[in-house]
Amino acid sequence: MREGLATSGFRRLLTVRIAAQVGDGLFQAGIVWLTLLSPEAQRSPERFVAVLALLLLPFSVVAPFVGLVLDRWHRRTLLVLGQSARAVAVAGVAVLSVLADSTPGWPTYALVLAVLGTGRLVLAALSASVPQVVPTDRLVDANTLAPVLGTGGHACGLWLGVVVVALGGSSAHVLALAAAAAALAALSARGFADSALGPDSGTRPPRLTDVARDLGRALRHLAAAPLVRAALLRYGGYRTAYGALTLLAFVFATTRSDAYLAALAGGVALGYGTGALTTPFAWRAWGLDRHAVVVGVGGLLLALASAALGPAAGWPVVAFALGLVGQVWKVQTDTRIQRGVDDDERGQAFVLYDVLVNVAYVAGAALLLPLV
Repeated sequence: MREGLATSGFRRLLTVRIAAQVGDGLFQAGIVWLTLLSPEAQRSPERFVAVLALLLLPFSVVAPFVGLVLDRWHRRTLLVLGQSARAVAVAGVAVLSVLADSTPGWPTYALVLAVLGTGRLVLAALSASVPQVVPTDRLVDANTLAPVLGTGGHACGLWLGVVVVALGGSSAHVLALAAAAAALAALSARGFADSALGPDSGTRPPRLTDVARDLGRALRHLAAAPLVRAALLRYGGYRTAYGALTLLAFVFATTRSDAYLAALAGGVALGYGTGALTTPFAWRAWGLDRHAVVVGVGGLLLALASAALGPAAGWPVVAFALGLVGQVWKVQTDTRIQRGVDDDERGQAFVLYDVLVNVAYVAGAALLLPLV
């Protein structure tokens, strides 16, 4: 991996991702989880699903329009402008958090949703750009390393935000750091040449009338590639189950301490890290699809076996299994899209993939809501 991924383009793309996701973590620590949208404010299943919907669904509505630019504008430009816009929006939230003397109003919520939506666009642009800076035979390695480092950056941002607050700082101080991280990501992206990250066909002015045509073309492209289609359906099914099981775990954990919730999150993180460490070796030994099947079956058996431990000890085991399967299947799905979709449709494909992931997750929790 050190030899195959040691290109200047991939290193710079990693820098952009890590800086962006450190900013995400700081932003969530400052506002989303601690102040505005925290499910701890009202510990009920209905509140939990409402928070998920507010966080994940707004971008899904506008995604086809936003995705249009990923295959028609230089992705380098989108990364620079997107992160610059996020820096400005986060700074705006910081200012409003200082000026507000009561519950945050709609301008704050509008800026929060703008920050979250722009973040989804940036992540889709980063994923679509990977094949431009990494050889095809190294995509699995890149798709393993980049999300892990990005998630680590996100965790560091959360940790740093908590530390700032614990030392007497306010959410405004944390948000100021988040804005600085977004600006750093924008500056890092400026180091790419205009066309370095694609699309291969060059720039074309996007028009709203192109939305339906480009969306239909991307859907047909995905449907015509059996391996891509199977990977998307499999991962969509996983996300639906993950949403349902997350709601169950939340309901069970509400009768326990915050430390237990942290243990569940730690179980997911441990599974995620295990999948990240083993995938670069396992896919070479078994192949990408066989590795996904083995991990899926193993995760299911592990989750079923956890029932013998009882709910208190069993849920962290289930969390570990979910993290492991989710990491491996995400690497497989990312790689299938990057290999099986032409660059001219790849940005829209990753936006549709992101919509599938978010809608399936919320749907899984919502479908189970009447039963809890």
